[in-house]
Amino acid sequence: MFNLDDVKILHLEPTTTCNAKCPQCLRTTTEYVEGELTIEQAMELFPIKFVQQLEKMFMCGVYGDPAAGQDTLEIFQYFKKHNPNITIGINTNGSIRNSDWWTELASLMTNKQDYAVFSIDGLEDTNHIYRQGVQWDKIIKNASAFINAGGNAQWEMIVFEYNQHQVEQALELAKELNFSTFKTKVSRRYDRFPIEYLKPPTDYSSAITSEENIDCFAMTEKSIYVDAHGRFMPCCLQTEGNINSNVTEWFNSLIASWDTNPDKRCKRSCTKAINGLTTFKNQWTKEFILR
Repeated sequence: MFNLDDVKILHLEPTTTCNAKCPQCLRTTTEYVEGELTIEQAMELFPIKFVQQLEKMFMCGVYGDPAAGQDTLEIFQYFKKHNPNITIGINTNGSIRNSDWWTELASLMTNKQDYAVFSIDGLEDTNHIYRQGVQWDKIIKNASAFINAGGNAQWEMIVFEYNQHQVEQALELAKELNFSTFKTKVSRRYDRFPIEYLKPPTDYSSAITSEENIDCFAMTEKSIYVDAHGRFMPCCLQTEGNINSNVTEWFNSLIASWDTNPDKRCKRSCTKAINGLTTFKNQWTKEFILR
């Protein structure tokens, strides 16, 4: 059973604002209401006692890019102040803000495990095909500023048919810029939102799911997701659910459904595939530790 007092990892989305127009992103394919969390709201939502029970807090957008949040740095500061040992992280397209902002973020990341994931899908001539609206020069400038200030930068690349030939080149650039890791994955969104020019790479086939029980990553890692309106949800995959429900009751109702009639989102993302991984975990194809 789920209990909020047991939560160790917080996935927080501080804003729905983003400068990109990625064709298969939920902000492009679904309707949503703009939201923004201020530092005052974050302090009210997450009292000190809750902050101190956490092992990790990371910001990753479902609709927005966390770097666009007006109080993103202040929220990180609040969590670090009351839990110096907490791991903090951020996922971003990298082209928001300027070098000073990224240098300041690096100064807040005082633990070895703290990180920033830069989602860069190719090189200068291909990244914009999916990451529409972002500027390549600004990504490289911001990432370099973060790295040079001591930040742990990780490169994650979505591989499509049109950029699959650039994986090795991107890996070499990641090494040159001193990223700590380089990972590739294949998006599963082509199945739901097919776009002709966003085909998966030619050697990729979707994971074949089994009828085994749900392997819920949120339960395993004891995590929770909170959106830019301050609403608590079981995970970021449940944003289409009953978002006005009490999160404890909501989570426990999902758990109760898994043995008989699993929730469609749980079944789609957290049912084991033939290789033993869930479809959620199966998207990663390669990972290189660079330093």
